Amino acid sequence: MVQAWPFPCLPLGAMIRRDDSYRTILETILFGLDGMLCQEVPHRRCRLKMLDLRILPLRMWDQWSVFKAPDWSENQTVVGLSEKEVKPRVKVAINLVLQERPLNSLEYFVIKWVAQKEGLSLCCNKLEIWSVATYYHKDVLETLDLNCVQHLGLYNMNDLTCLLNLSPYLGRMRHLRSLLLYCFWLFACLTPVEKQLFMTHFTLKFLKLKHLQALILDNVFFLEDHLDQLFWWPKTPLETLSLTNCLLSNSDWAHMAEFPCTSKLKHLSLKRVKLTHVSLETLQTVLRK
Repeated sequence: MVQAWPFPCLPLGAMIRRDDSYRTILETILFGLDGMLCQEVPHRRCRLKMLDLRILPLRMWDQWSVFKAPDWSENQTVVGLSEKEVKPRVKVAINLVLQERPLNSLEYFVIKWVAQKEGLSLCCNKLEIWSVATYYHKDVLETLDLNCVQHLGLYNMNDLTCLLNLSPYLGRMRHLRSLLLYCFWLFACLTPVEKQLFMTHFTLKFLKLKHLQALILDNVFFLEDHLDQLFWWPKTPLETLSLTNCLLSNSDWAHMAEFPCTSKLKHLSLKRVKLTHVSLETLQTVLRK
């Protein structure tokens, strides 16, 4: 089946129900994929570029695009290899939620299998990382082709060391389009020196996010009087900026209208954000932008 698949994408995650037989079917497909990669001359009918293990809604079957391999990144090299070394012939696509517990057995099997095979790359279009999960799943982040991550959610990140360890991975997500930061209470217990260390290391990575279109900040308490440091680095205009339950000073609002990343907003969402201390002129300037 794999060696003669006539489409660029095999959407296995949408085709097969996740029951007791799914693991057996997946293993059969992966072994077939392994055999295909071992061939010096690929089967003349095979056009497979992506094995998609994501669970897709049923309505996707009404669209021909389900059989097309999405171009999530321009990077075609296996993670950890130079451009002169082996390049992946097939991408394996999954969505992951990394938490403070082990991956389920199926996810673990797929990640380990891909990591051991030449000619494959592991792509994750949507990635969620909770709390100190980077301590538990560093090997997963090292295996992923981070150039493929387009939607990233960071939740309950209240450990300074964890955040500093995470920032290099954020800088490698060069095709990131949407970033969600949720429940960052870290600053309440940091010294001024630690606060500045975090702001410098974390926000510097935004310079590399040249495709970022949406920034969603929910319960993020390091913003007050530091919004200029966050908005200084992104050079590409955002389309969407969402602020929920965030503390902002009047100077923060003034900075919001100064930087290129907020100059062409199409959507500005403000929820549970106090505006009583913001001058009317400053608010008008932001809205005009």
